[in-house]
Amino acid sequence: MRIESADGRVVHFSSAKPSLTRASALRIAREKHLTSAALAEGGVPAPESHFIRASSADVSDVVEVADRIGYPVVIKPSDGGGGMGVFTGIQSADELCEYYSYLTEKLGFSTLVLESHIVGSEELRVLVVGDVIAAACARIPANVVGDGILSIRELIDAKNLARSANPFLSNGPIKLDVELLAFVSRAGYELDSVLRQGERLQLRGKVNADSGGDTVDVTSSLPDEVARVSVAAVRCIPGLFAAGVDILLARDDEGNISRDDEGNICGVTVLELNANPQIAVNMYPSEGAGQDVPKVWIDQIFPESVRAGAPGEETLTFSLDAPLEALETGVADAVTLRPVPSSRLPHRTEYWFSSSDTLSARRRRFLIGLALENGVSGELEACSGGVRLRIAGPNESGCRPIVRRVAKWLSADLTEPKPWRGVVRLGFRVDI
Repeated sequence: MRIESADGRVVHFSSAKPSLTRASALRIAREKHLTSAALAEGGVPAPESHFIRASSADVSDVVEVADRIGYPVVIKPSDGGGGMGVFTGIQSADELCEYYSYLTEKLGFSTLVLESHIVGSEELRVLVVGDVIAAACARIPANVVGDGILSIRELIDAKNLARSANPFLSNGPIKLDVELLAFVSRAGYELDSVLRQGERLQLRGKVNADSGGDTVDVTSSLPDEVARVSVAAVRCIPGLFAAGVDILLARDDEGNISRDDEGNICGVTVLELNANPQIAVNMYPSEGAGQDVPKVWIDQIFPESVRAGAPGEETLTFSLDAPLEALETGVADAVTLRPVPSSRLPHRTEYWFSSSDTLSARRRRFLIGLALENGVSGELEACSGGVRLRIAGPNESGCRPIVRRVAKWLSADLTEPKPWRGVVRLGFRVDI
């Protein structure tokens, strides 16, 4: 994706990675052992890390390194992502050999990283854009909570169903794989076992939402020390404009971040950096308010474009369906979007009509043209029990012609309008 400001400044995006991030920084962030070395050089606390090339390292060599580091250890692909192939809390050489064989023989990874397992009570993903904390969330490994009735397998199915309603978490269901089965077995259970009421069973060691983990927004309560370390970690890699910083916290018995005997904070460790972070993890958490990450991103890259703070501005957006379709199909090489209305469309109302009627193509086109003429955006769509009209305009008079026309064509009386508090996409859509 390409974004250009009014003065001609252009920034390209590959997912969430801007062209402001240099290729050299991307390579360091992608190779986990290089990341660890850069963090250590910058004085940022990170796990001890060792690079392993499977073609030249026998499993006995890997065990020897683990013995030197000390158990528990973590083994993972050197350039993996999304938590794939990450095994944490390995307690013995037998476990390590099993996971090493699985990674190299079944998953086909040729380069791995073996590192010390840092003990902590809480893992965070802190999104740093420039020198600004855009968002932060606590990440919790995949788990289920017993109700005394459903089996572990049934609890997993129920949780996956709930996750399917979340725009981000729906892409990361809890899957039955070798790691999950090992966790269930280690806890003394089978998939058909029934947990006690309120009993929580952890199903993985890694916390990635892609692997079924939960996320809780903690942006407003992020400790200052964690924010400082997160920004410092990104600065350790020259040319890294933004990254998701994975932080592990260790807390004392009173819930405070751990300190050493001299009173210095020692309970903050950077596990890794992601130069192409999943920003949706901060926008659609399991718990808490989602953060407006795109706003921070654009404000940092194009500071002259900072929103004016007009009422309703934070819920005003563009519909990209038609522009993206034109670009993807080759119909157009570039698309220019209409400017955001200066009024920010403050008059936003919602109407319900008890009707099952549909509109002809001619009437649908007429409504869209009438909305454009009056500077109105919204949507008219069939819903359970009738038809819903959501309309946003600069004032009531601009909306009134459309409301009356819809009521007439649906042969329905006007209902008492309610405030429309959702996201308004510029343009008018008719789907009845």
